[in-house]
Amino acid sequence: MSQPERKPLQLASPYSWHAPPLPTTFTVPGHTFTTSPDKIWYRKPWAVEAAFSLASFTTPGAYDIFGSCRIHLSEPSASASASQSDSNTMPAETPIVTFSYVREAVKALRFSHPAIACRLAFTREALSSRPRDPTGLPTPEDARLIYEIPECEADVDKWLDEMVFNRVDLLDIAKGDVDKAFELLKRELGEAKAQTGLHKVLFNVHWIPFPAETGQGGILLCCCNHVVFDARAVFRSLNEIVGNIAQIAGSWSPSKEFSWGEEIVRLAGPAVDYGVVPWSIEDEPEVMVTKMRETFTGIPVSFPRPDRYTVVHTKSSQEPYGLAVPHPNAAPSTTGNFFRQLSPEAVKGLVQNARKNGCTFYTVAFAAMALASLRVKPPRRDHSGYATDKELATFVYCSPVDLRPRNLDVKRMSEGNVMSALGFNVLVARDLGRFLTGEEDIWTLAKETRTQLDDQRQYMDRAGFWAHEFFVGGLQMMSCMLGARAARGENPDQTPFMSSIGVIDKYLSPSHSIPSPDELVDDANSRWKLTISNPTLTLRNPYSPYLLFTVGVLSFTWCGTSYLAFSFPEAYMGTAEEQERMAEISLKDKDARGTVLEWVDEFVGILERVAAGESRP
Repeated sequence: MSQPERKPLQLASPYSWHAPPLPTTFTVPGHTFTTSPDKIWYRKPWAVEAAFSLASFTTPGAYDIFGSCRIHLSEPSASASASQSDSNTMPAETPIVTFSYVREAVKALRFSHPAIACRLAFTREALSSRPRDPTGLPTPEDARLIYEIPECEADVDKWLDEMVFNRVDLLDIAKGDVDKAFELLKRELGEAKAQTGLHKVLFNVHWIPFPAETGQGGILLCCCNHVVFDARAVFRSLNEIVGNIAQIAGSWSPSKEFSWGEEIVRLAGPAVDYGVVPWSIEDEPEVMVTKMRETFTGIPVSFPRPDRYTVVHTKSSQEPYGLAVPHPNAAPSTTGNFFRQLSPEAVKGLVQNARKNGCTFYTVAFAAMALASLRVKPPRRDHSGYATDKELATFVYCSPVDLRPRNLDVKRMSEGNVMSALGFNVLVARDLGRFLTGEEDIWTLAKETRTQLDDQRQYMDRAGFWAHEFFVGGLQMMSCMLGARAARGENPDQTPFMSSIGVIDKYLSPSHSIPSPDELVDDANSRWKLTISNPTLTLRNPYSPYLLFTVGVLSFTWCGTSYLAFSFPEAYMGTAEEQERMAEISLKDKDARGTVLEWVDEFVGILERVAAGESRP
């Protein structure tokens, strides 16, 4: 199959795609190229892409995003069925949803968004040194994102075999119980051993069909690596797969063949290539990079003590404040999850009360995270009753921000592109001692957070000038800091980490109509539909808190309901059952407090009390 004529490549930044061939110094671990070198495009990973590329050397699969939903086949409306009967029109056959349709849907997704088929390549030199130093990180120059243009449909079929899985095996183990099968799948994918070695793929899809007697449909789960995906890209992928299944279910046609090679024009570049302020080689003040460095080298934090007129300065690098880790020396096992929801009424109340106080949903949630940590695991006090300098310092947090809405040029990219378009804010909650005595309330901290976000917004248009050093430098400094604490035998207490995705309704549709083969009756009411329900978004987080955060929190709002997922390393923080037992003990012994479950309940409780309008939640 002939390739489309190539236009001269326009390099928007050092991270833009390069035309083939891939330099021979790079290879993909464990992968055998099926295409010729002149069909392999490549580029340098940028910012968050680079950070997760390098992190895959020590924690493969860390923070992979699992996006899932249930798909149900819904009948046409009753009025449409009656209309068909009156008009003597033959009723449409009941569509089916099969695994082969899922495969075809993923193939169509690749043609629309070829970035999902990217792989990570590393220099042979970096790979050869890994056995000698398994904890060492390569440099960004050692990594490349690559895309192989398929030679033929057979190449795509091999790719689908590697990427798309029919998990009827789990349904058999669960004796037909779909919920149990889904739990088994999440535990399997959340295991550290589920991503052993370096990445061969950055995306895969799992399908659990409903038992035949319960109707057509199933559970669809996409496992997406942060090198290529952010959360919005995960939902976009889920949505397009379901939409493609609906089209295939209504077409009654054989597998569609695509003109492979044409998709290269849709290969999404790095976010830096689409910035409203184009990348250039000019120097840029390192405001955001400086803020990031300060979070690891020590931010002076002061809080007054009434027994003296001086100010106590504490550095965050001494002892970051957060939840205790019950089993810091365990071996990694799998990822545990807790799930919570806020009803549409609660979300509406929370947003309204936040606005009344000059805040946002996110700044209230950030403040709730800090206050929940203080309440669940209060810092130790000295003999005078005040928090010790070492324990109470600050709550430092790098907050993800989606660059799409404000900071990327919509004329050069689609807001729905499958890509990782993340920037980060650096937020600091200072003087947390104010909140131990009830001296201040949640609105004080939420407003201070809003001020920081507003101040940093001005730098996001120029993320292309600082984000790469921010992410790569932050990864290296965090690794050094936590590694030093591990060497000293210190408990890796950490604050939870939250990413708030916001409203995702335009990325995930509630349903997709199945086209009718009879054009005469093909109106919206007469169509069968694939209805989406129960969306979830979690993280793979099985690794030691000496390497990663103790709890990863993902929140999003869909169809009015706010969904919250809390992912944690079970081996280090305890299983859900163990935490439930510990929570009962902590009611009697305050020194035993601090489990993830207790923190989750306090965090969500604060949000619910804010929604209800309580003055001091």
